[in-house]
Amino acid sequence: MKMRNVMLILGLFTWPTAQSAVYKWVDEDNQIHYTQKPVSGAKRMHVPSTPPSTEPINEVETLKDKVIANEKANNQENLIQENESNLAKIKAYNCKVAKEKYASLEQPRVKEKTSTGYRLMDEEERQAQLAKAKLEINQYCLK
Repeated sequence: MKMRNVMLILGLFTWPTAQSAVYKWVDEDNQIHYTQKPVSGAKRMHVPSTPPSTEPINEVETLKDKVIANEKANNQENLIQENESNLAKIKAYNCKVAKEKYASLEQPRVKEKTSTGYRLMDEEERQAQLAKAKLEINQYCLK
């Protein structure tokens, strides 16, 4: 953090004088120093004459927006997959019920529960219920 502050201050001082040279050197105690006068062993540094661009910041913001948009899209995709999975489970359950209903109607004598007890289903009604169960099997069991 200290180094960053030094560079910022250095940049502010050298900005108005774009032609000024800046030199960086390290002393015997491994301390880094900056100066505008050449010192033995110092390296000349390039100091930009224009203030830093804000494009990288804008680029980061754009990338953040893209990440957020992708997360939302992934959440929607996950919801769609979850809904498709639930619909497949419902369809499988309905298929099972339709097959059980068809199997129970295949017997020649079918009892039907009424509000007052049980009654035998006549053949015409049984055939109609068999046809209806067959349609349900086609609807829920076939892909």
